[in-house]
Amino acid sequence: MNRHRSTILREIKKFKNIDEYSAYKSDKMYYKKRKKNNKRCKFTEEQINFIKIILNKYRDSPREFIYRYFLKFGVKFSVCVKTLYKWICLDFYGFLKQNLRHRGKKYKTKRKSDNRGKLTDFKSILDIENKVSNVGWFEIDTVVRKNHQSSCLFLVEQLSKKYFAIKLENHTAREVEKSLKILL
Repeated sequence: MNRHRSTILREIKKFKNIDEYSAYKSDKMYYKKRKKNNKRCKFTEEQINFIKIILNKYRDSPREFIYRYFLKFGVKFSVCVKTLYKWICLDFYGFLKQNLRHRGKKYKTKRKSDNRGKLTDFKSILDIENKVSNVGWFEIDTVVRKNHQSSCLFLVEQLSKKYFAIKLENHTAREVEKSLKILL
């Protein structure tokens, strides 16, 4: 049989008599036991709502979520971080991969192709018809001087080619926003 004697004895002990032994039945019994052995996680309605809020709304990482779960319910979360990531990838309990902090995207690394998600639902400004003939189309641009000594904000109207220029105090988005409010 090419098996150790203890293995053969263990297989025979699964049945009452040696005559009842069948390799097929033994195999079926093994898989039936394995099915029962899987750990099933049962959550209350309150726990499921808490899980959905923390993972989908607040976008906590699974490690942070497990700690918050422990603080709220006083019980250690029943699965590890790796299993929780697996649940998120398989969409169990309504967990969404897009709600993870990095939305399931991998970091861009050197010498590798970019596998991040592409924007599909946006409309480019180049697709708009007659943008030159319509009045009120503006282009905004910032010009920064050599060595970042100063910067200017330019607002150009497309049809008449008139432009407005304002010198910016510092090179921040808030300063650009403030200057735009002054212009408009």
